[in-house]
Amino acid sequence: MVLSKFGVGSTKGDLYPVVKHDYKVNFYRCTTVKPEVECEGFPYGFNLIPLKDILQNKKNERHTVG
Repeated sequence: MVLSKFGVGSTKGDLYPVVKHDYKVNFYRCTTVKPEVECEGFPYGFNLIPLKDILQNKKNERHTVG
């Protein structure tokens, strides 16, 4: 997956934090998300999970699934 035109912000001061982490990814109206056809491994530490696992509420409590 390739993200473009996004931001990274602090979670400090959030009234309803989504994750137990110091930073969050901000998506804007101009943010684009494109599938990467030939992706091998997990670059930059991302560990993507299948959509069916998200829909069945199978998640790791340390990660955000939105």
